[in-house]
Amino acid sequence: MVTSFLVAILFYGRFELKIAVLGGTRFVGRHIVETLIQRGIKPVLFHRGVSGAGLFLDLEHRKMDRRQECCLDDAEAWDAVIDTCAYRPEDLVHTSKAFQNCTRHYVYVSTISVYGELSQPLNEDSPLLREEDLDDPYNGYGAGKVICERLLGETFEDRLLVLRPGILAGPWDPTDRFTWWLRELRQNLLHHGLRPEQPVQFLDARDFGAFIYELLMKKTTGIFNVTGPREGYTGQDFLHDLAPKGASPPSYSDDIALLGSPFSIHKDNQALFEVNPSKALAAGLKRREVSSTVRDTLEWMRAEGIY
Repeated sequence: MVTSFLVAILFYGRFELKIAVLGGTRFVGRHIVETLIQRGIKPVLFHRGVSGAGLFLDLEHRKMDRRQECCLDDAEAWDAVIDTCAYRPEDLVHTSKAFQNCTRHYVYVSTISVYGELSQPLNEDSPLLREEDLDDPYNGYGAGKVICERLLGETFEDRLLVLRPGILAGPWDPTDRFTWWLRELRQNLLHHGLRPEQPVQFLDARDFGAFIYELLMKKTTGIFNVTGPREGYTGQDFLHDLAPKGASPPSYSDDIALLGSPFSIHKDNQALFEVNPSKALAAGLKRREVSSTVRDTLEWMRAEGIY
């Protein structure tokens, strides 16, 4: 903590950083904002006011629809912009222009879904999806992120940091991918489509937020795959870590459509869970134990009445 604080002073030249977060009131963005607050930073939140508007009331909120004109004070300068919610090129038309000449560092949350060749393990240089697939029902999400990465690279050049996370887990998760397993395994799930030997990768969203902070303090740029929990982690490990103590392990079924269980992937696509995070680990990514993510997510689910 002290080291990061000193690095911040050296790089930014003052104690108070001015950071904008685009979309900081839901899941991943919320964890990023929580991390910044814990480190003594008060970011400015730009969002539509649709979800989470009642959070972080001691921070400055600016209502903004990123697909409409985004007006900033010409004299306003930002140490960094963290963009959590650009999915298609139209999401960048106004925001890129608004921040182009007034930020020193642009952080973009992308996804491992940008990769187009899934026959072998993935690294940051693996082939990407075609931009022409933007409106494809299967590859459109990843293709949209590919386009956003390119457009941001053209705009911010050597000021750009691109993070490609896999599945993120933890409290406030609206996707029901990780939480599905917690709920079903504790209701005597008998069958699932998760092959015991298949690789499984996910990361606690709080660790993702902490990693972003560390890279901000070092003013790091470039592209990073950000995954976990550790190398060689399998479906069998996952079920063991999630199942209640003393419970019998559920039975595997090769009928993946039986329950449509999250994390179940065909062998031809298992490279999505074989993403190499070594570059991120070397840059300071820390990954907590799965038991911590399970415990805290369950606690949140109970509090929300969804368990």
